[in-house]
Amino acid sequence: MTMITRKQLWLILVGTLLGFLPTGAFASTAAYDSLFTEDRLRIDLIFCGNAHQEDVFLAGYQHEKTWSAPKVGLVEEYGYGNYVYRLFDGQRCVFSKGFNSLFQEWTTTPEAHTLDKAMTTSLWVPFPKVDLRLVVYKRSEQDGQLYELFETV
Repeated sequence: MTMITRKQLWLILVGTLLGFLPTGAFASTAAYDSLFTEDRLRIDLIFCGNAHQEDVFLAGYQHEKTWSAPKVGLVEEYGYGNYVYRLFDGQRCVFSKGFNSLFQEWTTTPEAHTLDKAMTTSLWVPFPKVDLRLVVYKRSEQDGQLYELFETV
């Protein structure tokens, strides 16, 4: 039986409380290996509209080599950013990440009140072994809640 020192126990407790250690969904590489390969998938989206209206369209996918991010903790607890993207296997979220976009920043300019524009944004996920559903959410400025902006398989 392996003994854990008081210092190690303290570090584990503090790390877990502060979010340094993966907990919950996808806290092991076995979970990663069941759904994803060693590669990554780039998802190219087009954000378009103006200060009052926004749409998102799929521009394409690109298979890229080597997922270099961690294979644990794939579902973010907090989803920081004005947008969040999630991958679903059925109803189960298997990957999530918050982000901001240049388009969203542009919508705060005076120009965005008089013109429509389109800008690309790329998202990266581990390359899936099975079909997964991608959903992009936008955070409401009024109440901070996320609402669905885009969905595709």
